[in-house]
Amino acid sequence: MGTDTQLVLTVLGIVLTVALVWLLFSVVPGDTYFNPFRGRWESVALPQGWQIKLGRELAPDFERELGGSHPNGALQGRVYQIGARLVGALHRWERSRGGNLEWAVFPFRFRVVASERVNAFALPGGPIYLTYGLLSKLSTDDQLAGVLGHELGHVVLRHTAQKLAVSLKANALVWGIRRLFGQDIADWVGGAAALLSLKYSRDQEREADRFGFELLCRAGHNPQGLGQVFRLFQQLGARSSLEILSTHPDPGNRIRELQTLRCGQFVP
Repeated sequence: MGTDTQLVLTVLGIVLTVALVWLLFSVVPGDTYFNPFRGRWESVALPQGWQIKLGRELAPDFERELGGSHPNGALQGRVYQIGARLVGALHRWERSRGGNLEWAVFPFRFRVVASERVNAFALPGGPIYLTYGLLSKLSTDDQLAGVLGHELGHVVLRHTAQKLAVSLKANALVWGIRRLFGQDIADWVGGAAALLSLKYSRDQEREADRFGFELLCRAGHNPQGLGQVFRLFQQLGARSSLEILSTHPDPGNRIRELQTLRCGQFVP
């Protein structure tokens, strides 16, 4: 086989590999669910079982990176209790819409990690984490419920799974470009993809805000507890470089939007 033929086959193999990854994570409806804010069924390529498995596999390393589980059992119990109340409200909300909307299908788990960073996180398939740095600054159960409801929204609306699928597609593209055109162009494409994913993430944050607001309503909490958390972020950010402000929408804009919402607005 000649050198030119080998080159053509190599290029063809790289292009086909990237194309197959993009097709798999763009078209295949691995998990379908109802989005109440868009009023339609949506899908993500990662099946529910994959999401749950990935969440379980990622959790140990993720927890270690954030200092491990916080040793205060009372704090863990408080977060678990409010999280369980929100999950109960999620089940009732789903039943009120006729059920089988694929919302409460994950083994949700709530945990406080010892990190002093001010943040909260959701992994695919249900694990939800609150840092001690954030929890220590929350003064009411409504504020805590607001944070947990927002993170539940990321899981229920498959934001975590969508971001993972986008990341896998971007990684495949960068790999292919690196093999074909070199590291410099691959780095440029990777940087552009990162900027696009930041905007996508901020759109997801706004949707999770609305989800958290409605879930607080249904769980008997003051839904403006989430807005109170954003005011806290504003105050903390004015005094320091707050990590959460670098990847999330402006807290002032989020407060103003929450103030326009009412319970049941997105659920006829």
